Amino acid sequence: MPGYNPIGVLAPILLAVMRVLQGLALGGEYGGAATYVAEHAPDGKRSLFTHWIQIFASAFGTVFEWHDFIFTRRWHRVAARRRSLENKVLK
Repeated sequence: MPGYNPIGVLAPILLAVMRVLQGLALGGEYGGAATYVAEHAPDGKRSLFTHWIQIFASAFGTVFEWHDFIFTRRWHRVAARRRSLENKVLK
């Protein structure tokens, strides 16, 4: 996704819109998955089977968010170091 420099104030607006659409898509998939699992679970074990959907959605969401956070911090550090070196070479 383009940053602020190429498209200006439209960048954060696009980011917010994309995140809302992502949330709507996840909500739709979650409901469908819960219904599917509940319909196919053995009698008396529906809650046992359907609770795994919420547990894994939360756990994997947390893991992936931490991964993105760490990766993004590292990427910004490398980019800052590269810009610093470029500025020293250009001076």
